[in-house]
Amino acid sequence: MKQSEIDAIKKIETEQLMKKQAEAERQKRQRQSDLQNEQSHLQQELKSLKGLFTGKRRQEIESRLMQIEKELRNL
Repeated sequence: MKQSEIDAIKKIETEQLMKKQAEAERQKRQRQSDLQNEQSHLQQELKSLKGLFTGKRRQEIESRLMQIEKELRNL
């Protein structure tokens, strides 16, 4: 195999790797954005909860907010 062929293969492999990394980064940013939107929505819902029978929903929201926060830290 000629050096030029080896270089061409390496170039293709490098380009493929860069595309995969870019796609992974795009997915990570999208996931982060989705989580932040959900977090914002839940915080608003939590603020608007009123009444005697909201304890269960409040607990669910607070639990989910903690999960989101943990996942955002891990991204």
